Amino acid sequence: TLAAAFSIMIITIGWVVSGRIAFNFFPTAETTILYANADFVSGTPKKDVRNFLAEMEQALWDT
Repeated sequence: TLAAAFSIMIITIGWVVSGRIAFNFFPTAETTILYANADFVSGTPKKDVRNFLAEMEQALWDT
């Protein structure tokens, strides 16, 4: 039984080292920055742009 346990341990270490089992000791932190692009045709009234940006910001806060 000791040999079987040792064999399983060696196989598991081999899988981790070879990349078959992903292991990340220090995972990266989630970012708090989100970038969004919005294109408008030339001549779009500023009021429409502001309204769209306000709606987009509210949608982001709601998610």
